[in-house]
Amino acid sequence: MIVIAGGILAGVGTWAFWSDTDSSTGNTVEAGTMDLAINGSANGTTEDFNLINAQPGDQVNHTYALTNEGSTEADHLEIGFNYTENDLRAEPNDSELANELNASETASLIRVQTMQYESPQGTVLDDITSNVTDTNGNGYVDLQEVNAQTNVLDDLQAPAPNSSSTTYFTLDLEVANDNAAYWTGADTTGNLTGADEDVMADGVDIAVNFTLNQDSSQ
Repeated sequence: MIVIAGGILAGVGTWAFWSDTDSSTGNTVEAGTMDLAINGSANGTTEDFNLINAQPGDQVNHTYALTNEGSTEADHLEIGFNYTENDLRAEPNDSELANELNASETASLIRVQTMQYESPQGTVLDDITSNVTDTNGNGYVDLQEVNAQTNVLDDLQAPAPNSSSTTYFTLDLEVANDNAAYWTGADTTGNLTGADEDVMADGVDIAVNFTLNQDSSQ
């Protein structure tokens, strides 16, 4: 009896486990796209605005049309400014007029008259100038202050994907006057008064950078 039982157990151990394989095919992982276009160009733009041989009170304005030509929705848009010194002319020979300004000092003399971000319907989503603090006390919002206070240019509504909507960024810049405050006496119109000297022959090249961000943490 012991021998027979052992034989039965040995036989059980030789059986094979069954298996059958089928496949699920045609499955795909494909990354979407997020492609920002400025004024219809996905490769950036150049020389959108120029203000050459300017004097205090001269203005320049430009509106950027922004679209997402990609297939993926962005969480928000971020805007940044970079400026580099670019003095096209030599300082005047008159020592009283020859005050050399660096890029940041020149940017503080570029008044931001208007800086707004608008919806596809033209509604103002963010009045950026109203959110900027006059930290240098010159009486107006300037390009240097906007560049330093980057939070006012972040978390902006992103244009919808597949070019299905367009948002607009509008800016209006003015060469300011560093010899007198903007709001003088009863003058509340914002008109410049007096003459400027320090900004003579000084200039900056300005780059406006737009970034679509996928996630709120960016």
